[in-house]
Amino acid sequence: MRSWPIHMMPLILVLAACTPPPGTDTETAGDSCNAARHEALIGQPRAQAERLALDQPVRFHDENAAVTLDYVSGRINFVTDENGIILSIACG
Repeated sequence: MRSWPIHMMPLILVLAACTPPPGTDTETAGDSCNAARHEALIGQPRAQAERLALDQPVRFHDENAAVTLDYVSGRINFVTDENGIILSIACG
């Protein structure tokens, strides 16, 4: 068995913490709010997304607006330009 120098232990612990927990599906973990289902709205006016009857938290914000950094995995974020056109859609 190989012995690691004691000064390497913090690095090993940090790298071990970066791996997802067992049983985590990394393919769908990034789309916990089903944002991909709404990709067709990119380039459309904000009003198109507002008409959807979404049963989840939703946040609209301008691309240059200051927003809180709280992460809500089921929340869908619609980022718009100054004219209200949807630029991107993401979870959080």
